[in-house]
Amino acid sequence: MTGIHPFKAVYPLLDKIFLSEAFFENVKNLFPIFYQNGYYADMDKNAIYIYQQYDGSRTYTGFITKTHIDNYFKGRIVRHELTLASKEERQFQLLHERNGYTKPILLTYPKVKEVDAFLKKYTNSHKRWYSLHFRGTKSTFWKITDTKTIEQLIHTFEKSVPKTYIADGHHRTATLAKYYHAQKGKNPNHTGNEPYNYLFTAYFAASELAIYDFNRIIKGLNGNSPLSFMAKLSKISSIKPVKQGFSPKGDHSIGMYLGGEWFRLKWSKKILKKYYRLSKAEQLDVSILNQEVLHKILDIENVRQSKRIEYLEGNKGLGTFENKVLQIKDDGVGFTLPKIAIEDMFKVSDEGGIMPPKSTFFVPRMYNGLLTYRLDV
Repeated sequence: MTGIHPFKAVYPLLDKIFLSEAFFENVKNLFPIFYQNGYYADMDKNAIYIYQQYDGSRTYTGFITKTHIDNYFKGRIVRHELTLASKEERQFQLLHERNGYTKPILLTYPKVKEVDAFLKKYTNSHKRWYSLHFRGTKSTFWKITDTKTIEQLIHTFEKSVPKTYIADGHHRTATLAKYYHAQKGKNPNHTGNEPYNYLFTAYFAASELAIYDFNRIIKGLNGNSPLSFMAKLSKISSIKPVKQGFSPKGDHSIGMYLGGEWFRLKWSKKILKKYYRLSKAEQLDVSILNQEVLHKILDIENVRQSKRIEYLEGNKGLGTFENKVLQIKDDGVGFTLPKIAIEDMFKVSDEGGIMPPKSTFFVPRMYNGLLTYRLDV
């Protein structure tokens, strides 16, 4: 059981917003001011909201609800990333300032035909609530307020989806868990139904997501010349020059951009054998790169916090990637990685494992302020 519930969302009054792009770029930090000045309104009825995003090439459809936090504590919402205390503190501060969340946690699950059919039928047969353009995408919402229809969606979903996986929003989830414990401890009349008991969630089937690679740009070669660096790499991988930008597709190959030239690296059999019997998370190419190259050769102790690493989403393009590597004053190197299959993410999560940081980049992206969950509504 996933414990999803309809709720009274806070939504933007688009007719009052003159420059929507600038407005939504700033809503993350200015939401309390925007809300107090009448740029948002409260729904008068509980609802579940169907959300559709079009990015110019593909349409993604899911739905937005609130979900009881017990599902996170009991393992029905599964994580695959560690969180940083500093980011949790910032999220906690924002939570207090806003008294709510302006962006839902993105959850995913294996495709369920009945849920897909429900969403398709509803969007085709009902009038949209509102839509807007932001960051090159078009976002469209439908609101479901009819009790029987809501119950139908919840029943269809819960009978087929025993658990879901966090695709984006690990820090927001961890922060609200801390907030929940703090509020529960201060409330002698705690019932389990207060607003702080719920996560703000967006559900998208795995088939409704696109996954991009997360590539690495490294500042400095740890005192190595490009030649000596490649000599060390040759002990753990084959190195083959390629004529143009290389986006690996699998087979344990990664791309490397060094000195304005592209190379294809493929892990040696000895290295692959070393990781073969380890967990699924440790077998991933990004994990091998982190351990064998970034740590052992480039002396980066903590890939989660190192300022020598810049992460670049794969959908930014290889041209942008090349420019960023070339802009490094000292010798720098860039690595392109294969996309991680959603099935691998599910497997790592089911094993209780932790994915390396910045392993996946999911689309659609959830944006701040398009729909909001307040903790006092």
